[in-house]
Amino acid sequence: MSEFLDNPYIKKLTEVLSQPLDFATFEGVMQANIPELYKRTMMVGKLQCPVEVLEELLAVLRHKIYGYLREGHLLSNNYITLWFLYAQAAVPKDAALTQLIGLVETSYSAYGNAQKEKYIFAHLLCVLRMLNGEGEQSVAWFLGEHVWFEGKCYSQMDKDAIALKNFCEQCYISFDTVAYGMKQALGKERFLKATYSERMGIGIWMLGLFWQVKGYENHFAWRDVIYPVLRELFLACKEKELIEEAMSLHFLMSHIFLNRAQTQEAFKQFNDEVEREASAFYALWAEKNKLSMPQKSSHAKKCIALIKDRIVKNSPFIVEFSLLSALAKDEAFCQNHEIVVYSMATIEKSLDDTKLILEIKKLGFDVSEVAQHSLDLQSNFQSHLKRSLAIRDDMQKHGIETMIVANNSTPIATFLFASRSATKQIFWSHGNFEYDVLGIDLRISHSVVLDRHYPFEVITVPMQTEIFYTPEPDKERIAKERAKYPKDAFILGTIGRLIKVDSDAYLETVAKLMKRYPNTIYIAAGSGEVESIKAKVAQLGIAERFYFPGFVDPHIYGYMIDLWMDTFPLNAGEALQEFYAKGGVYVQLIDDPHYAKTAREQFKTNSRVHQFLKRYGYAYEKDQPPLLEGEMLGLHRYASSMNEYIKRASAFIEKRELYHAYQILNQQHAAFYNDTMHMDLKQIKMLME
Repeated sequence: MSEFLDNPYIKKLTEVLSQPLDFATFEGVMQANIPELYKRTMMVGKLQCPVEVLEELLAVLRHKIYGYLREGHLLSNNYITLWFLYAQAAVPKDAALTQLIGLVETSYSAYGNAQKEKYIFAHLLCVLRMLNGEGEQSVAWFLGEHVWFEGKCYSQMDKDAIALKNFCEQCYISFDTVAYGMKQALGKERFLKATYSERMGIGIWMLGLFWQVKGYENHFAWRDVIYPVLRELFLACKEKELIEEAMSLHFLMSHIFLNRAQTQEAFKQFNDEVEREASAFYALWAEKNKLSMPQKSSHAKKCIALIKDRIVKNSPFIVEFSLLSALAKDEAFCQNHEIVVYSMATIEKSLDDTKLILEIKKLGFDVSEVAQHSLDLQSNFQSHLKRSLAIRDDMQKHGIETMIVANNSTPIATFLFASRSATKQIFWSHGNFEYDVLGIDLRISHSVVLDRHYPFEVITVPMQTEIFYTPEPDKERIAKERAKYPKDAFILGTIGRLIKVDSDAYLETVAKLMKRYPNTIYIAAGSGEVESIKAKVAQLGIAERFYFPGFVDPHIYGYMIDLWMDTFPLNAGEALQEFYAKGGVYVQLIDDPHYAKTAREQFKTNSRVHQFLKRYGYAYEKDQPPLLEGEMLGLHRYASSMNEYIKRASAFIEKRELYHAYQILNQQHAAFYNDTMHMDLKQIKMLME
């Protein structure tokens, strides 16, 4: 029968392995056949033979390996790959093997800090447990144990780290299995008994290895399984006053929790569960350690610090650099103020871009890299406390009076606020409106601020559109890239973090639209976990028209996407503004009646809007722009329901004249609006005082 295609091969291999074989011959047979067994397994996800035939092979393998171990032979690490076989059948426990496992466990625990020996015994224990019928649990234990290998030493075994990553990917180890293993490994008692380097090494393994495995990044189990465990350890560190470890765990939790956060409610949850606890701890630590308080500066110019997690070309940098560029051109401001840009040197994410640092310096502003200089680059884990203190001390040397932190929910940001690092402390939100820690004197944002718990000053930032948004388009590259997709398709899509696309309500709405218009395709451009989205769009019946090109050049894809279907509940940020500046047409859902009402009122009273309308021959409530029905001019085109969202998108797909009118108006309005903001820096300058 075709379903038992592998039966002859498995029986023959079992027969060969049943013969008396010396260890070298056995290893030769295994090295030759493991790849073939894997290949056959991957054909349909399992070997095509009766289960009893496979069980007989597994029993022979267990008998052989146990015998060789009793003779004193050492197994190579490759035997762990047998997991793909033992995962296919249940194997009964063996009393003698169970006893051996107990002895090896005792030896494993006794090695303590002897990393290489622990590494060997961890592999051996995994194989023995696998042979003894523990299957998936054995692999979960093995992978979970890795968080306890000292990152500083163990990560130097580059080949083994690559092999481990390949093992997870090629054997399709689910992250649920890994998460279970890490949860079991990270007991509070074990954590508190561990060495400092072991406790600090946890984050290296989580983010440096497991986060990088295909299919693991941003998996829901990070938040649902790992985050609660880390929070328990964090609270234990707070109780024991282990500030270095607490800050390390704070950073780790922020990364894995907020990368899946899509709503302000999620931001609030993290603030309530972590930030408030951290803020109180850091403030108390600063008080106990008698950190110096900021003094009134004697400098002729007022000194302002702008603090970022890292200096890289991302959406926050584009906004912040644009503001710095505008301030650099303001003669009166420069005569009376100095700005120092600080990087937190969050190398756990990436290094600072030296070219961008140079661009900031060209504007006439200083860039402080004291946090970078405080790092121990010989170590794989870094101190958030040292970086915080380095920035804090340098600000006091500079006589910084106003501190603007353009970052949130990180240990350094919260420490700087809670320890009172400047006379005036401002939080600049790039989308999180629920960040609330000790020491925030003022909140500002350039984004739309909905009706939230805390007051925000909304600032206008004159964007450097020619540099970041609308450089001269490369038509040849655009055409070449466009040729990769169906010729006559109407392209829907977004550019940015894929976590924003991974929303059930959003994908269901997109699917309804795509089914209504068979000529549409969707491009989900950006980095992130795609497997979850692929599974959902497959269920929705649009998988064959859904494309994942990965990280893309927005100056190419920004001219390819016909209609930006903005994500919800988490909307796009600067990526959408860039698309809009190119003349891109979009629809956006903001399910907030208060905001919709506010937007209408702002439309009626905004002088910049009236100037725009007047320039193009329209007076609000007097003349109706052709095709556009008054307030749908694009100045606040927000749908208030999913049905309205689909309705507006449908209008753009069906009515080409309407679509092209919006393209022209968007380009004109983006340019005009930005021009007026260049003349409106008074507000932000007042807030800095």
